[in-house]
Amino acid sequence: MPTGELGSQVITDVDAYISTVLDPKGENLSRQDLFEALFGAVEDWVGVQDSLAAVSSNTVLTATSARTTKMTTGAGDKTVTLPAGATVRDGQRFRVTKADGGAGKCTLHSAGADTIDGVAAATGVDIDSQYDYVEVEWMAGYWTIPPGGYKDHGSDSDGYWERRSNGTMEQWDQQDKTITVTNYIEAITYPKQFDTITPTVWLDQEAIDTTGGSILSQGAITTTGFTWRNAGATIQQTVARMWKATGRWRT
Repeated sequence: MPTGELGSQVITDVDAYISTVLDPKGENLSRQDLFEALFGAVEDWVGVQDSLAAVSSNTVLTATSARTTKMTTGAGDKTVTLPAGATVRDGQRFRVTKADGGAGKCTLHSAGADTIDGVAAATGVDIDSQYDYVEVEWMAGYWTIPPGGYKDHGSDSDGYWERRSNGTMEQWDQQDKTITVTNYIEAITYPKQFDTITPTVWLDQEAIDTTGGSILSQGAITTTGFTWRNAGATIQQTVARMWKATGRWRT
């Protein structure tokens, strides 16, 4: 129990809150009844926000849905749609994680005109691999991904990628290539498209079974890929071709 001048002020503030907010109709409910109702509601909400729901089909969340959704995608892509921002409280969070190693990805969409850090509802945020996740928080007008709230990585025949919560993405690949013509040109397609800002690309090669000069030059860089050219004089050679692209998956 608070004591002294500060304690008296706390009690006065609580009484004022009870009378103006919890009992606006002036029904003269007892303090005990009001506190039980208040803390009962808090406990119910905390219970929801601490809970977990396991799903395996497209899911639409509401303001009272479990805080964490574990999606099992299997072989096909699945979606989770957030509740409309107007129905949740400021600071409310939801977390979606991919539970299985199936080929399908899980995409988190916002509702209507809501965005996730500027990403439109139709695009959403992908969760590609098992144990990857995204966490979002409603910020009085939009959803945002807090620091450390996003982990996404994966690979396909075009290479490897890793996306981070701050909007950056790295992609890379290394392959052995047998070159049989001069001025060999190869088009590289990133496994994931970058946002509208052109990424920075580093690339290199090392000769494996020959000696002599081969020069690697770089063609146009776009958000979907680039080209490289081997301008060496050696016609038959095997090279280890390596590249890394750094940019943004969202602005």
